[in-house]
Amino acid sequence: MWAKRDNLQHSITAPKAAFVVMPDETFAATKEDTMKKFTTALIAAALLAPTLSAAPALARDDHRPQQSHKVVTKKVTYKNFRKGDRFDHRYARNYQVVDYHRYRNLKAPPRGYHYVRSGNDVLLVAITSGVVASVLTGMIR
Repeated sequence: MWAKRDNLQHSITAPKAAFVVMPDETFAATKEDTMKKFTTALIAAALLAPTLSAAPALARDDHRPQQSHKVVTKKVTYKNFRKGDRFDHRYARNYQVVDYHRYRNLKAPPRGYHYVRSGNDVLLVAITSGVVASVLTGMIR
């Protein structure tokens, strides 16, 4: 190989792994190129690392049986409420708060009470405690 140093040409015979003597400007340019290549490779590795690590997790073993998800349904037991019972909307059939203006036979509820539908019955329930004050059966059809 031929290397240029101080404008003199020298023939260097060395093994393939030996260094070649270069001027300082060439070495600085090579160092900058090496840093750019190293930085580019580092950024590329950082971008590809998550996809490569997720690949085994995404691969499926089709030889194992599929896990079946069991759907559990609760059977709801409805309750017929009586005066003095504590009202719980989860046990009321067709639960909804009733507007007393829509029905002729309902008077305005006292302060702190409201009308509630449970099936075909209308219940007068205390808002804070949930205690049933009165039951009007068969009011709603």
